[in-house]
Order: sequence, then structure tokens, then C-alpha cells
Amino acid sequence: MSRKTLEILIELKNNISTLAYCLEHDGTVSEVKSKSFSKSLTAIYILQSSLDMKLGGEIAENLYNLYEYCRTTIIKAFRSKDFLSVQSLVPILNEILDGDITEVIEKLKIAEQQELMASDI
Repeated sequence: MSRKTLEILIELKNNISTLAYCLEHDGTVSEVKSKSFSKSLTAIYILQSSLDMKLGGEIAENLYNLYEYCRTTIIKAFRSKDFLSVQSLVPILNEILDGDITEVIEKLKIAEQQELMASDI
């Protein structure tokens, strides 16, 4: 993992933590909440666009899907003020930062399956 990617992941984790806190404690639209929301989405965009899908193969594809999961979770949670969903992304990012991408991918697949089953109800 490059130093720049590491810095962006850390910034993403920090902004997601801030966003979760703001969603839990602030019922209004605050500047901090808005900034952490937009900075999170920007970081995800940078991470997704920096992936080399040809060279990275399945790992790059899985990371792209993981970042997409984070992006959609953040957007849905921001609209519904669901801080727990945003908070649930922090351990996933910690695992990426710790280098345990295999476990992250498995958790992502489980979360996607649960989301599909919930939408069928």
C-alpha cells in the first residue's frame, strides 16, 4: 500500500468517525457533519479511481466493491441519520489498514447478502 493511499484511508476513517458522531449527537445540519460527509465521499472517489483493475485483478475489484459499499452506506445513513451504519464502517477500514483484506472481503459479502435479504422483505 502506498503512503498516499494509507494517508487517504486514515483520513477516510477519521471523517467517517466524525460523521457518525455528528449523526448521533446533532439533529441539525452542521458544517462539521457536511464537511465530514463530503470529505468521506471524496476520499472514496480517490481510492476507487486509483485502483489499477488490470494489474490488481481480483484484489482491486474487491477493494473497489468495498469502497462502493462504504460510499452507498454513507449516503443512505446520512439521509436517514443512521449513525450506527456509518460507525460500522470504521472496523472495516481498520482491517484494511491492518492489511487483513481477506476478512474484509468476507464481511462485505455477508453485509451485501443481508442487505439483499432485507430489501426482499
